[in-house]
Amino acid sequence: MSGSLGFPLQLTDPGNYWDLRIVDDDIALDVGRQPLKLADRASIAQDIAHMIRERGYLTAMIAERDIRKRRYQMVLITIAVDDDTRIVPGTAQISESAAGELWLTAKTVAYGELTLQLTYAQSATAEQNNG
Repeated sequence: MSGSLGFPLQLTDPGNYWDLRIVDDDIALDVGRQPLKLADRASIAQDIAHMIRERGYLTAMIAERDIRKRRYQMVLITIAVDDDTRIVPGTAQISESAAGELWLTAKTVAYGELTLQLTYAQSATAEQNNG
């Protein structure tokens, strides 16, 4: 059986959700140069990480000195995650563990909790003003 992209599908039970694994903006390949696949919770986590990146939430936080504006972006992230139909509404939580490092947790409807580390480069000036 071949996939629509011309390579053999190796997932015997692809689950409800599956995706190709993306690393550094490119499709990750195994040692046989075949695309690596993600299923279910891992696929949902990758989709959420890409959604956050595509909407520019983290980019808006780079070098932002005003903590209120950074927290506003964090609220926008949790709202967007909660809007995903695969996530239990109201379970998305985000915290800033260090300057430029966020941890996002949310409960999926069918696969339990997922945790994502989100990072953005913060300028030394912003760190000095808030640290």
